[in-house]
Amino acid sequence: MNSVRARLTLLYVVLFTVCGTVVVTITYGLVAGLPSSPAEVGVRPAGNQDDFQARCQDPQYTADPAFRLSCDRLYQEGLAAGAQNQRQLTLDNLLQYSTLTLLATIVLSAAAGWLVAGRALRPVEAAHAAQRRFVANAAHELRTPLTVMRTAVDVVLAKPVPTNAELTGMGNEVATAVHQAEGLIDGLLTLARTERPPTHEEVDLATIAEDVIDATGQAVHAHLEAAPTLGDPVTLERLVANLVENAIRHNVPGGEVWVKTGHLEGRAVLMVDNTGPMIDPKAVPGLFEPFRRLAERTGVAGHGLGLAIVAQIVTAHNGTVLALARQGGGLTVTVSLPG
Repeated sequence: MNSVRARLTLLYVVLFTVCGTVVVTITYGLVAGLPSSPAEVGVRPAGNQDDFQARCQDPQYTADPAFRLSCDRLYQEGLAAGAQNQRQLTLDNLLQYSTLTLLATIVLSAAAGWLVAGRALRPVEAAHAAQRRFVANAAHELRTPLTVMRTAVDVVLAKPVPTNAELTGMGNEVATAVHQAEGLIDGLLTLARTERPPTHEEVDLATIAEDVIDATGQAVHAHLEAAPTLGDPVTLERLVANLVENAIRHNVPGGEVWVKTGHLEGRAVLMVDNTGPMIDPKAVPGLFEPFRRLAERTGVAGHGLGLAIVAQIVTAHNGTVLALARQGGGLTVTVSLPG
């Protein structure tokens, strides 16, 4: 990325240099094209002209018409020469100062270009790093069930005469690993589908939450008030389902789950919290990244895609999502969507 940043900076400097050179050239040309005749520019005699004027005004000299004419001609020539010298000095100073100013601003433009290019590329660098991390994590997650299947098969095939129990056990292990791989692939496909712009249909988060809670078959404390919003019913149902399933899955034995919906300040609000294990508040923002799990959650089922899918669906619907660690343990997730 530094090479890209350097190329962008060089491009900024070249463009600024070209534009600055054009401005200096045009300015110099306009000033050089101004009238140069003393009569045209209205130049008056400058400097010490006392001796010259004294002779030209002395009757001893002016009595001679030829001298008077010569005096007038020399006066005009001197005046023109002085004006031309002043003009050339002005043009030289203009060119010198303009060139020095241009060089100084080129240096400043290089520094500013480097900073601007870095700021412009910062999201790209972050997105590139996140993409590489996502691919690496996805490959790791997919490798796990494949390794389990290969190990189960190799162990049984290495025996001269596997028993039926061993073959059955191998089949069960492979089936479990296949189920795990299918769940991961389904999660990845869902994550990819939620990147598309959603449809805008009238839906009620309360109705969706009620259907999701009924489908889980678990005891959930529900306080569901109307929460109308516009969006894609399928992805919004996935959002609610992920939050409720996560709250149930990542809970302590005998723990509780609360689901609330409502309408607040013109927005549809969904809140899901549980009495799970203690969570470090600093680790909460990272839960919305793909494949991110807490240390306490490594032993439970799941691929670490649930909250990542939630965050992506919320973003696609121009909403906000906030997660907070509860003091007594567990997590509170609040989703706010345009009403």
